[in-house]
Amino acid sequence: MTEPTIDATTFAELQDAAGSDFVAELVDTFLEEAPVMLAGLRSAHAGPDADAFRRAAHSLKSNAHTFGATRLAAMARKLHQDGITTIGQLQTMDAATLGKRYGEMGLRLARLSQGDDKRAVKPERETKSVSAETTFNTDMRDVKWLEDVLWELCEKVSARMKASGFEGRTVTLKLKSADFKSITRAATLDAPTNLARLAFAASKPLLHNAAQGKAYRLIGVGFSGLSAAGGNAPAADLFGDANARIARQE
Repeated sequence: MTEPTIDATTFAELQDAAGSDFVAELVDTFLEEAPVMLAGLRSAHAGPDADAFRRAAHSLKSNAHTFGATRLAAMARKLHQDGITTIGQLQTMDAATLGKRYGEMGLRLARLSQGDDKRAVKPERETKSVSAETTFNTDMRDVKWLEDVLWELCEKVSARMKASGFEGRTVTLKLKSADFKSITRAATLDAPTNLARLAFAASKPLLHNAAQGKAYRLIGVGFSGLSAAGGNAPAADLFGDANARIARQE
């Protein structure tokens, strides 16, 4: 029996935590970004940048694992474990070897490493979410320290939202442990915003609920449910002030 592409339990847990609408957006975004991430793997062919390959493989693996794309995540993890860090290494391996080791995805990777990709490149796509994340060198369990990092990420994603002219209705927290297990939690706001303080106010309780003494290697925060900035009237926020007042302060 063929192993399912998506792990049903992981996918259901994500839907329960973040909501079906958000998960649908997450999957759509991944399907749009996956070819770009694979293209990033292929771009290392222009120069033997091992670090760039590792980062691209980790990104692909992390995003796949988030919503239960277990086969893709396992392939990316095995590449890393097998020490395959450059496109050049893949090019020296025959398709049969890659197929035996990584299955159908290995055969596809063999073709891609040789530049055999007939899909059309679509560099422009609708933006469905804006996020920022960071990976630590060691596992971190200090909640106050994680809070400080979360605030910095909220400022970063807020700046990106403002620069792009977006507001978002949903704030999502992403955490990942060293063994690649992901936790995704989301909060829906009363009104769309792009303000760092409101993103932090929404994601901080999510962090405390998920932490519970656990250690994490990655933390991220993002907005989804995007709309054009300025299209909504200011509403009372979690601080008891109008969004417009906080916007002036930021």
